[in-house]
Amino acid sequence: MDEFLRFLITPLLLQPSDLEITVNQSSIFLKVSQVDTGRVIGKHGTVINYLRTLLKTYCLLHNIPQATLTLSAPPKN
Repeated sequence: MDEFLRFLITPLLLQPSDLEITVNQSSIFLKVSQVDTGRVIGKHGTVINYLRTLLKTYCLLHNIPQATLTLSAPPKN
């Protein structure tokens, strides 16, 4: 699942080296640089919602429990 998310998210980022994915039992936390936060969220949250939908589909196809996707944004200066 980690590789699948990297495959989807990396092309969106200006600084892909700052991408951190933390997987817990039922949740996945994404951490990106402050510059890329808006790119991952998208206008009105469309991009992050598409990512959540694709993650749900991935979980269903691979018969694994669903996980929630959360974006951990760095603090603003």
